[in-house]
Amino acid sequence: MINSKFIQLYQALSKAEYKQLQKWVNSPIHNQHKIVQNLFNYLYSRTVISKTTVDKNRIFQHLYPNEVYNDNQLYHIQSYSIKVLENFLGYNRIFSDQNIWQKALLQEYRSRNQTKLSQQTLEKAKNTLAKEPLNNASYHLDAYHLEVEQFKLGSIEKRTAANNLPQLFEHLSSFFILTTLKYACTAVSHSNVSKTAYTIPFLETVLQAANSDTVEPSIKIYYYAYKALTQVEQEENYTQLKQYFFEYNQLLNSEEQYEVFQLMINYCIKQINTSNQAYFKEIFELYKKGLETKILLGKTGALSRFTYKNIVSAGLQLQQFKWIQNFIAQYTNYLPKPFQRIYTHYSNAKLFFVQKNYTKALQLLVQVEDYDDIFMTLGAKMMLLKIYYEENSIDSLMALISSFRVFLQRKDILGYHRKVYQNILSILNKLLNIAPTDKIAKKQLLEVIQTTQPLAEKQWLLNQLQKL
Repeated sequence: MINSKFIQLYQALSKAEYKQLQKWVNSPIHNQHKIVQNLFNYLYSRTVISKTTVDKNRIFQHLYPNEVYNDNQLYHIQSYSIKVLENFLGYNRIFSDQNIWQKALLQEYRSRNQTKLSQQTLEKAKNTLAKEPLNNASYHLDAYHLEVEQFKLGSIEKRTAANNLPQLFEHLSSFFILTTLKYACTAVSHSNVSKTAYTIPFLETVLQAANSDTVEPSIKIYYYAYKALTQVEQEENYTQLKQYFFEYNQLLNSEEQYEVFQLMINYCIKQINTSNQAYFKEIFELYKKGLETKILLGKTGALSRFTYKNIVSAGLQLQQFKWIQNFIAQYTNYLPKPFQRIYTHYSNAKLFFVQKNYTKALQLLVQVEDYDDIFMTLGAKMMLLKIYYEENSIDSLMALISSFRVFLQRKDILGYHRKVYQNILSILNKLLNIAPTDKIAKKQLLEVIQTTQPLAEKQWLLNQLQKL
């Protein structure tokens, strides 16, 4: 039962919601089944929700101590309980959002021909929305809905009077433009990964409308984001995006800020992939700004482990060793708890490795055979290979090459990456078997390194060949 929809939903509640739910379940307005109340009381009384505490037989025995277990009977109780829980969540969602709540009241008053109450609620709703600091798609959608209610209210009162259609169309247009551009950016990002082509209706018209000096800054942010992603070579689009974003990002909510920030990061990565080395510094400065403004922490206040790893890589690429050392010490606690120890371990190993402090790097790397993250494991093994090779620890190197091959063969999830590392190991074997005086063999291997695809660590391999 631990994996049932009911228990999963119950466990997703906060402590405050548990207390509210208890009152909800005990109210006859929201729950007419005493047995449902007993089920929730049983869950409240458990210190921990586990496979044992929510075992079907255990729960049934608690609810019906004198009856034989009946699966259908318990299933029906769960069904009632899920309905009670879903109604609770739906009510909380509507009640916690004043825009939704007031819109629902407006519709209800209008359906009951309560014109005066409708007008009062409409004015209150507009005042509430006017205090909203955001100017994103959600804001314009809420404003559009209020304009619709005002138009309907006006139609009831005075059919020939001036109406609010211009304001209605203005908010509707802004919502459509913002939403289209936002998901057009998402489509471009998905296309780069999945190679899927998306057809976006009215996109050219939207882009033309957004390329106006009179549109809101929030629209400009998404306009330049789309242009930057689709016209990578025209760097002025990225420059404009960055300028608008850092001046007006407060118009977007925290989730939208994070998403646009990631689009800027993706742009920098595209530039780096086209050998524009200046963007190593740009992406590093972006990460620093994202930490300072807390944009990278998103609405949860947590740091993505992938972002954490990328920040470390960017800083080490620029040899910002002291900054990275401070970053590891300061920001590891922002990672989800299960990942904190292992990411500290791996990042410090990488820091020591780049500083060529191989002794300290080895001390950390040999402590862990496999990380939970497959790509961290690959990175750790690659660092070990380089250390053993550069330190001329041939026995350790040969043993690692052998075990690495086995590792690559038994990991089904590697896909494309398996071939990348198999190619590295193959070339490394050839390096070990070349005599320093054999110019022909060295020339042949140079051609292999230059032509082998896919191949990571190409520059390091070329450097080792040159040292022979």
